[in-house]
Amino acid sequence: MTQFLRGRGCTYCNHSGYQGRVGVYELVEIDEAMVTALHHGDPVTFGEAVKRQPGYQSLRKNAMQLAARGVTTIDQVLRATFGLED
Repeated sequence: MTQFLRGRGCTYCNHSGYQGRVGVYELVEIDEAMVTALHHGDPVTFGEAVKRQPGYQSLRKNAMQLAARGVTTIDQVLRATFGLED
């Protein structure tokens, strides 16, 4: 079972529970299927092509892994990925 941390804060971080910033991102290498979808203005097909990329990992999954490692908190994961699809 994974245990997640909660930011406690201190005087150094102004009681925010965070020191510095960590990027959570999706990086995609554009292939022919994605180019075609972009040219046709088809975001659904583009998204499907992205998810077929080897090693694809959603933004939320990446953020959850950071939370599991104690780099960020679940609260921040939910704030950063609210409304996004997996």
